[in-house]
Amino acid sequence: TSSPLLSLAPPRPIPDVGQVSAAHWTPDGKRLLVGDRAGRLIVLDFPTFRVTQVIDVGEPITAAAVAPDGSLAAVAAGNTVHGWRLDSALVSLGSVVHSDEVVHLAFSPQADRVLTQSRDRRVRVYAVTSERFGEQPLLPALPQTISKPDREQIVSRAAFVRGGKEVLTQPNAQEVRCYDAGTGKLRRKVKLAGRRPPIVDRTGRVMAASGKYSTKLWQIDSGKAIRSMEHRDYITVLGFSPDGQIVAMGGLDCRLRLGQVFSRSFRTNIQHHAPIEAIAFAPRGDLVASAQRGGLVRVWRIDRHTEPPA
Repeated sequence: TSSPLLSLAPPRPIPDVGQVSAAHWTPDGKRLLVGDRAGRLIVLDFPTFRVTQVIDVGEPITAAAVAPDGSLAAVAAGNTVHGWRLDSALVSLGSVVHSDEVVHLAFSPQADRVLTQSRDRRVRVYAVTSERFGEQPLLPALPQTISKPDREQIVSRAAFVRGGKEVLTQPNAQEVRCYDAGTGKLRRKVKLAGRRPPIVDRTGRVMAASGKYSTKLWQIDSGKAIRSMEHRDYITVLGFSPDGQIVAMGGLDCRLRLGQVFSRSFRTNIQHHAPIEAIAFAPRGDLVASAQRGGLVRVWRIDRHTEPPA
């Protein structure tokens, strides 16, 4: 049998920051941005966990994203998306108002566009710069569904894929679609076989979607299934490591799970005391933050002892 690819050191809890709804590392790994349902964006220094800035955006934070180059951040609160420049302190670049609550954000790999996803079942793409947050969408709004499982509402996440050349959305429960990011033209469809909403790794090559008792992984270009991973209850959050080699899952059974994308030789389960509501990998992939219901955030160190088998 293969030895585990990762080992996990005891966590160091982050000070209570309220009911956590979003978490993102900056690419240099020196700051962790945490949003809570009290409407506060809290910037934590790492590894001291010292609070360096608190911004009150006025409404519960529903989503957050940091640009790949670390220059920009976007935060959704209600139906408003706020843009920030990540200097020594966050500098406001303005905001964009939607017709309904915004539930997901993502930057393009080039950090020149931001994708917003709202409960009006539409995905929009805006231009962003270090001086201004775009006011009008660059493309026609793209269709996007919201799935409502029996016990929790899980939101499908749109994403930039293929190096920012395409935008992936899920217009219904049976498929995802890839649109040209420059024109909005439909390029291809991938069938999901009844799975719940997918997420996409940072490389834009792999997507994962969870059913009630399993999570399935696919290759985006070919639509070919990679593997399935079993679990005990609904998965509410999924996340990929920056290199796309590890998938993390958290849900109603209060366990954080990590597994290799392309190998069956590794799986780790970490018991929490409440359902997990947010997961974020550090830029180097050596740390993962998990936020459980009630506001406790922990950071787990990931040590890679061996390489995955070929």
